[in-house]
Amino acid sequence: MSVWLVLASLGMAGCDGAGPGETTERNIDEAMEELDERLGEVSEEIEEDAEEE
Repeated sequence: MSVWLVLASLGMAGCDGAGPGETTERNIDEAMEELDERLGEVSEEIEEDAEEE
């Protein structure tokens, strides 16, 4: 039984305890980074298409 308590406490030590606001902010930041990457890819494709025409 004590082994389970030790394992549970070690598992809880890895939790960052982020609140809902922090989680939302992190999700928004990740989404904005992904959007920036996609826009960059689309911009490159548009430039390539324009050069071909």
